[in-house]
Amino acid sequence: MARRFIISIGAAACLFSLAASPPPTCRSLGKVEERSVNLTSDGLVTFTADMDVNTDGALESYAVDDLGFFGPKLTTRHALNTICNGVRIRKRGRGSQDALVFDHRQCGKLIAEFRRIREANWAPADGSYVEFYAIALQPGTIRPGRSRGTPCEKDGFYVSQTARAMNPGVSVCDPEHWIDAARVPAIVVPPALVRPHGVDLFDLALVRKVGTTEWFPAIVGDTNNKFLGEGTLRLAQQVTGQVTRPANYRAVLAVKPRGDYEYLIFPGSRTQLTSRSNSMAPQITEAATRLRDQFNLSTRARLCQ
Repeated sequence: MARRFIISIGAAACLFSLAASPPPTCRSLGKVEERSVNLTSDGLVTFTADMDVNTDGALESYAVDDLGFFGPKLTTRHALNTICNGVRIRKRGRGSQDALVFDHRQCGKLIAEFRRIREANWAPADGSYVEFYAIALQPGTIRPGRSRGTPCEKDGFYVSQTARAMNPGVSVCDPEHWIDAARVPAIVVPPALVRPHGVDLFDLALVRKVGTTEWFPAIVGDTNNKFLGEGTLRLAQQVTGQVTRPANYRAVLAVKPRGDYEYLIFPGSRTQLTSRSNSMAPQITEAATRLRDQFNLSTRARLCQ
């Protein structure tokens, strides 16, 4: 008879079957970038993808004096990321029809326009503005438009934000408000496909390179419906065995793990974390390892092909 284990508590509890035989089967929930996101018959969400490196939430992501430059490839002097990965340039139109002017695909022009708008105190007369989609905005400065306002700054950096707060009890301009990609091992998931099946931010996860048996603990830390296969800087460093802080943007790109990885999420398991902070990596390891053992994942081959 199959054993059953309740991961969550209360009305939102998720029930998983740990039947050893027959082997769990897989059902596709949909595709992102032609890669399938699957639900196993014992209640796990899984997909296979590569791993891009995400620095969101890390204070050192976007430096005020180091927006990025070409030398000849795009890089920075000391910031972990270029401003082109954290903002867009838009121009006010009628109603909600604000035109996109520059994004990461025109990085050089974006940086020049960012500087011009900043010199105009973020509100030039021509209606151009910066959309700070990955940077927190100072309370009370929000203007009409998309993520438009005055960015939070701390210690020479713009405060990078994530999809949900790590500590909502502190100001959005406090870096501890956000999930720090340099300190917390986390993955990014497509919410449209996985949320209907119980997955949410802070759920526990495991990641391993395809063809290997070593699982690396993580949590669901951010969302993206357009791309599949992304992990925080901390997770990428654990997977590749690197411990030194990258010196700049190109060094962050060099941390990217090679090959494809199997991502595994335990829906509803966020209740297994007793506290949340950017120092919770040991707690994530303990809780995710416990689930790994309860599901006998160390001896299971690739869950879904």
